[in-house]
Amino acid sequence: MQMDKVNDAVTGCKRPLLGMTLPELEAVVKEAGLRPFAAKQMARRLYVGRAKNIDEMTELPKSARLWFAERYTIGRSVPKLESRSADGTVKYLFATRGEGVDYLTHGEGGRDVEAVYIPDKDRATLCVSSQAGCRMGCRFCMTGRQGYHGDLSSAGIINQILSIPESESLTNIVFMGMGEPMDNVAEVLKAVEVLTAPWGLAWEMTRLGLPIPQGFTVTTEACTDYYNQGKKISEEIEGQIFEALEGLEKKQGKKFGDTENPLLVSVRSGARASMPGMMDTILNLGLTDVAVEGFAKKTGNPRFAYDSYRRFIQMFSDVVMEIPKSYFERILDEIKDSKGVNFDTELTADDLKEVIQKFKQ
Repeated sequence: MQMDKVNDAVTGCKRPLLGMTLPELEAVVKEAGLRPFAAKQMARRLYVGRAKNIDEMTELPKSARLWFAERYTIGRSVPKLESRSADGTVKYLFATRGEGVDYLTHGEGGRDVEAVYIPDKDRATLCVSSQAGCRMGCRFCMTGRQGYHGDLSSAGIINQILSIPESESLTNIVFMGMGEPMDNVAEVLKAVEVLTAPWGLAWEMTRLGLPIPQGFTVTTEACTDYYNQGKKISEEIEGQIFEALEGLEKKQGKKFGDTENPLLVSVRSGARASMPGMMDTILNLGLTDVAVEGFAKKTGNPRFAYDSYRRFIQMFSDVVMEIPKSYFERILDEIKDSKGVNFDTELTADDLKEVIQKFKQ
């Protein structure tokens, strides 16, 4: 096949380079037998040069481009449909799976996703999707009523941004399209890294419009002290954590562990040096057997509440207690089999209560 014919329409579902972070690209160039600096060259061509096919990566020798073309695809695909309004707003419809395209990391697929371009005076905003459908089940939301069909990869997210005609004039991105971004946090954070990193598009975080909640940082110095003290948290550091938590409660108007209006927090690990892709996250810390009941009442969605609690137990057990994920996956599969369902989303609130009880045995 001639190199100028290698493009996303004919390469099949090869792994996309689009959406890869610099460390991921470094691993790829090492696999290709190239020198490390080639990773930054590829990143610049992908995100600044907005390459549409591998043959545009002229910084690479032809032999390397042939090697990549056999194994990878850029991962760009144009919208399959668009709808323009009189006020300039444009709705774009993107395929999630099809010939040469697979933008889902999880889920059965079967549904396209929307990105909406919204011009307003000196602003040009793109509302992007992070999932195909949504598993939150909010009654007031059309996407929620469509059900969950899969998580978009970072490639699927970045493609929405780079593949519309107005791409280079965008001033803002908001993750308010289809899906709940915090339910696909790993891929959303990879996309954010591509958008903000100096080797990527180098945007400021304020351009992304992310619903970033209030929080506080436990420094790496506190971690060092923990190990120096024989794996014990000093009274001083513990006091500072609880003081910061109280401040967070006041800002959010919620109470940690409360039965009526619980404050839920996410804990994300870090390091002195940036370690993209190497951080663990625990979501929904604050849920307990009692607090989950209040959360269910507060949201009006018991299934969502108990699914959140189930996920918290899994993440905490894996990250903190180092219990293998396979233990929980086996229990979940057994209960799905007993209920005669194939997907997690088909389990009811009562089913999830049963899952939680078995998780804790």
